[in-house]
Amino acid sequence: MARYAERGLTRAGASRPLARLRHLIARALAGTAALWPEVEQGFVFVHAAARLLANPAGETGVKLRRRFDGLLAAMQRHRYRAGDLGPALDHFRKLARSYRPGLFHAADLPGLPRTNNALATTPSNGCSARNATTSGAPQGARRPHPARCCGVPCGL
Repeated sequence: MARYAERGLTRAGASRPLARLRHLIARALAGTAALWPEVEQGFVFVHAAARLLANPAGETGVKLRRRFDGLLAAMQRHRYRAGDLGPALDHFRKLARSYRPGLFHAADLPGLPRTNNALATTPSNGCSARNATTSGAPQGARRPHPARCCGVPCGL
């Protein structure tokens, strides 16, 4: 045993800090085990929305809209399954309804990107127009000079 203690190892070969970490993780998982079914149900709903919006089958906007509305209705009907996470699902549904009018245009127009992320970056140097804004800055913050938003002249 002294040989193991000199090297900071337990009999199983793991270091003491690693053994302590394993113990802490096991204790945390045991302490939160009752919450996992609710988290899993919430994940099922949100992941289903993400899969639907990805539209891998290339469905029309009308069909996607109908399926998305059905999913939101199912979230409402089965809200009780999410337990304490029910308010989070309500918030998700509220935001989804507010974004609904613009969610399905890309499905109806071939060649239209689903997001404008590709359009926000110029291909020449990767400078983003978002770098030149002060949307998250404190009030009174100065907007950087557009040509120097990221240190590379980009013509914004």
